Amino acid sequence: MPDELTALHRHVAFFDRDGDGRVTSGDVFEMLRLLGCGRAYACINAIGGMLARTTEPGVLSQDVVVANAHRGKYRHPDLTGETRIFDRDGRFDAGRFDDVLARYGRSGVDGLTESDIAAMIDDISPASSIGRSSSQLAFRLLLTIAGEPSPHGGLMLTRTRLRAFYEGDLLPALLAAPRDSPPNPEPIVGTFAGVMWGAARVACPFKNL
Repeated sequence: MPDELTALHRHVAFFDRDGDGRVTSGDVFEMLRLLGCGRAYACINAIGGMLARTTEPGVLSQDVVVANAHRGKYRHPDLTGETRIFDRDGRFDAGRFDDVLARYGRSGVDGLTESDIAAMIDDISPASSIGRSSSQLAFRLLLTIAGEPSPHGGLMLTRTRLRAFYEGDLLPALLAAPRDSPPNPEPIVGTFAGVMWGAARVACPFKNL
């Protein structure tokens, strides 16, 4: 692990509710509930979020070891979908962040709209891949708990909130302002369908599935 606590490690450590150095699906569920997510939505995201990556060997390994977050490997050999805003040690790459927003911020807002995010995911992830499902799951959740109305309709993630997310500061800030529910509707059906597709790809990692 790098000597400093990197942005990625801070992000992962946020979900380590009991401070034991490991993040389980139960930890993720509890933290999403504290962020205002409903039980069903939190459960679906907790399961889906733990399917794609692992920091330990073994197909059945579900925990993420916080100290090894920078070594996290996707379970599926064809999985892509990385923005590379975190470097290989888990440090936030400000230059890469600016590049990503400059390339995909096509809607004229200071951030990324839902359509911008969809175009980015389409560009970096092959169609029908688990990489695309994983990226869609992550950004759908982030839009639910941190999205703001876009002037073009729908939701957007502002530059400020996106940067705070990648630096590991956004979720603690949202947690410090507790609420009964997320500010935006929970897309339970679409999220559930995406998780089921991702689970099928993990179980049967064939390109033409």
